[in-house]
Amino acid sequence: LTVDQITGAAGIRKGPNEAVAPGFAFCSALLCAFLFVSLTYWTAALTQEQGRLFVVALLLGHAALAQVLQVPLDFTAPIAGAIYRLTGVPDPHGKPRQEAKGARGGTRKS
Repeated sequence: LTVDQITGAAGIRKGPNEAVAPGFAFCSALLCAFLFVSLTYWTAALTQEQGRLFVVALLLGHAALAQVLQVPLDFTAPIAGAIYRLTGVPDPHGKPRQEAKGARGGTRKS
């Protein structure tokens, strides 16, 4: 996030920074940290070393599968989409949401 601030101030970076529109790197790091904490501390299903190995294996498997299939595999997209829908925040990376009929609060003609 600090690099985003520096490159934005220098005029090098174009577009929003990670704090405003989190990308895959930020979201995957957040999800992996949540997975690690939930598996090692909250549920005690794995030891800390096993939890670290599990998260690293998950990320390496993701990278290898993305290279083999030649498609970007964003495992954070469904979770981020659900969060955006629940909070009503528009997705900064996706398509604009369709507004519900009558959501604009316009006047009706009788």
